[in-house]
Amino acid sequence: MISSRGELFTRSIKNPILTAKDLPVPTNSVFNSGVIKYQGMYAMMLRIEDLDRGQHFRMAYSEDGEKWNIEKNEIKFIGDQELVDYKAFYYDPRITYLEEDKKYYVNFAVHSDISGVRGGMISTCDFKEFRWEGFQTSPDCRNCVLFPEKISGLYVRLDRPHANDG
Repeated sequence: MISSRGELFTRSIKNPILTAKDLPVPTNSVFNSGVIKYQGMYAMMLRIEDLDRGQHFRMAYSEDGEKWNIEKNEIKFIGDQELVDYKAFYYDPRITYLEEDKKYYVNFAVHSDISGVRGGMISTCDFKEFRWEGFQTSPDCRNCVLFPEKISGLYVRLDRPHANDG
């Protein structure tokens, strides 16, 4: 909907919508990213920074996009030994629904002090169970997002190279 000022989107007067005080556990920071429509409501994958600076994702749901119900438990990935071995933290989830697969794919940045940053992916059908799909990029590439429709018969992903050379 276009606002009276001709803008496609307008910022909520309640912005920021969620803060660390809204979380069900002590938290240093919350980052509102990765939102998609799901079963008639909004599903948001939050990046949480714990008090010890550890990172994890947590789901939140809303009917109106302003009042959110936040899950009590952090998201755990099935089959993520590769990610665990990478000794990384992750951030910037981007959710895409692929009709052909009837699945939601979440691309996100995976950062390791030893190995740099690269794109990782998880998938879900229900936002309850998440499967690690593996790394999707070589090192020094992040902020991946899948296009929801094929282009010339292929799925396309947009990446952002991440150079550490200043």
